[in-house]
Amino acid sequence: MSVTRTQVDPLLSQLFSTREIPTLAAFTLKLTVSLTQWHRNLTTRRHLAKLDQTQLRDIGLTKGAAYKETIKPFWVN
Repeated sequence: MSVTRTQVDPLLSQLFSTREIPTLAAFTLKLTVSLTQWHRNLTTRRHLAKLDQTQLRDIGLTKGAAYKETIKPFWVN
């Protein structure tokens, strides 16, 4: 099961607001979330680059829109 960034951010906010957690633990958690998102960005963009015109049309994207997404750096959402 995969968790999206929009699901994680509210959970992190709730965690940090309800109790004190050590600074190192908070840093580690935020780093883990960022690395996970970066990996997901990289992986999905590589898959998107491999789709043909018919598959892109099925998901409602043009070749140009797909290209624009695939050239983004992995750290950009």
